[in-house]
Amino acid sequence: MVGPAPEVHTIYPTGLPHRTTQDENYCIPAGTTVIGNHWAISRDPDVYPDPNAFKPERWIDDQGHLRDDLTFFVYGFGRRVCPGQHVANRSVFINALLILWAFELSLDPTKPQDDTELMNATIPCAIKLKARIPEAELRRMMQNYPEGG
Repeated sequence: MVGPAPEVHTIYPTGLPHRTTQDENYCIPAGTTVIGNHWAISRDPDVYPDPNAFKPERWIDDQGHLRDDLTFFVYGFGRRVCPGQHVANRSVFINALLILWAFELSLDPTKPQDDTELMNATIPCAIKLKARIPEAELRRMMQNYPEGG
């Protein structure tokens, strides 16, 4: 779930602009602002067949392992790639697991999903959260920890 989500909905479609500091081998003069088009990269049909569809299975190889040949471009690329990308990926993974541990998630069938809303930084669908463990039980469990209370 975490890997394929930016494939369909890039967080920042144009990426962050960068400025060249010297003439580059690609005929880009020094001082030029360069923008990596994340939206177009995420919709390359040679890499992502049927690019507008959410297909988590394309991130898994024939043996059921995560593929390592797909580029995770949302953190940038080249020399300017985000140095904290591994921490960010692990943080998203851990928090996603905690949410799935703590809640039952379901879509509200009366409110259809609107994929265009992500461009406006809003949640594209109504998600119902139901606690898996009653609040009183969680409070009792937390009292066993020194920081709990």
